[in-house]
Amino acid sequence: MSAQQPRSHIVRNGLIFGTILGLLEAGSALIQWAVASYPLVANSSAHIAPANLNNIAVSLVLSGVVFLATLALTFVTGLLAARNTGNVGSGALSGLMAGIVGALIGGGADMVTFALGWVMLGYIWPGAALATAR
Repeated sequence: MSAQQPRSHIVRNGLIFGTILGLLEAGSALIQWAVASYPLVANSSAHIAPANLNNIAVSLVLSGVVFLATLALTFVTGLLAARNTGNVGSGALSGLMAGIVGALIGGGADMVTFALGWVMLGYIWPGAALATAR
């Protein structure tokens, strides 16, 4: 029974904090897409507002905050797992699991925002092109 307990702390902490990381990265991707700081959406030739200094500043500050939050949350999940199990290796595995889960969720959100940009420009679904509506 004691062999299952450390594993449960690793998985539980990794999944909880990984989901938080993923949602944070997904929110960052959606905010960057909404303020048109992604280069695809900020294409001025498609009659979409071009990226200006304010949009780029928002993107840089948001990326920095998400990076620092990623470091902090990965550290906290490792700390909690190591404290619960008494083993530093389990803390490292919990942080690794949190990073993998967060990257999968955040990467999925990046793919969705990228696809939304292509749809808005009319390359994937020409009938829904918001950029060409006049």
